[in-house]
Amino acid sequence: NKGVSRYLIEDFNIIYAPSASAMLVLSARPRREDVPLDFLGIANTDRGDGNQVYLPTLRSFPPLPWAQKEVWAAAEFFVPERVRLMAGETVSESDFLDQPLEKFRILHFATHGFYDDVNWQRSTLLLDQDPDGRLDGFLQLQDVYLLPLRADLVVLSACRSGLGRLEKGEGPTGVSYAFLYAGARSLINSLWSVADESSVEFMRVFYSRLTAGLTKSAALREAKREMLRGRHAHPFYWAGFILIGEDSAFVRR
Repeated sequence: NKGVSRYLIEDFNIIYAPSASAMLVLSARPRREDVPLDFLGIANTDRGDGNQVYLPTLRSFPPLPWAQKEVWAAAEFFVPERVRLMAGETVSESDFLDQPLEKFRILHFATHGFYDDVNWQRSTLLLDQDPDGRLDGFLQLQDVYLLPLRADLVVLSACRSGLGRLEKGEGPTGVSYAFLYAGARSLINSLWSVADESSVEFMRVFYSRLTAGLTKSAALREAKREMLRGRHAHPFYWAGFILIGEDSAFVRR
């Protein structure tokens, strides 16, 4: 109507594709019926090294007190026996890599993300460094490429996790691209900074709708519409989350 502004998400489900060729590959990627676990939640609330790291210059990363609550809220909608949570002050890189990642249908990260504008291959998700120093806690592209994923969905609730360098014929290449390469059928990530507290409610609504039978895009739309009706109605809190890749409904087993 004239004079009435509406957001596109109020009327449409929205899905993004890295490129036309990538979308064909993702659409043809079969859903694995033999994946035994539903949900792996990873919440690294405090990196534990003074929250300052070199990436590639010294940067500060404050604690994320709501990250743990975020993965707990999401996990409530799955059968407990099919859920694993790694949610504490520190989750080391080796703790994560030691998980049977190929056995999970959904992986959810609630942690800091860093996009390197100079060298996109140094972009990373921040976990904690190993006590023995064997692994530095930077889950970078070279690490993600090697993950044995069979996931229907990876959720990156991490700042700027959806950014990447635009490559001709491939689209944005960054952390998201690496997860698709590693075997994920789709991703939800963020185009800008993630608000720690409001993301708890956003993800609670998203997973409630997804596990009720909506497709990923429809569940994401419902989460955004719900935020519009609440105290975090400003687009900063919800518009940055986008769905990339294949769209389907979650089927309980």
